[in-house]
Amino acid sequence: MEIHAQKYNLTINDLILYTILVSLNDYDEFVKNNINNFQSRLKIAIENIGISQAELARRSGLSRASITDYLKGKYKAKPGAIYSLAQALDVDAFWLLGYQNNN
Repeated sequence: MEIHAQKYNLTINDLILYTILVSLNDYDEFVKNNINNFQSRLKIAIENIGISQAELARRSGLSRASITDYLKGKYKAKPGAIYSLAQALDVDAFWLLGYQNNN
């Protein structure tokens, strides 16, 4: 885990957050029920930071097509993707998921 943290420049808080997201037993159900919330928050975060989907793809390491699909609600994002998006957008992953009211 330490090597992974160094490779991706992660703090212990980042690792704890990622672990929590991955270990949630009802993660899939939560995302399914809150997909619209995730979509709208992703859109808000992209607009607030003022970058294109292509730039977000570059910063997050995700494909532009995946980001487009998340924005359309076509697919639900996995915890790793949510974490990457949150870091690239400089927002809290819990906010992006709808757990918090402010970012």
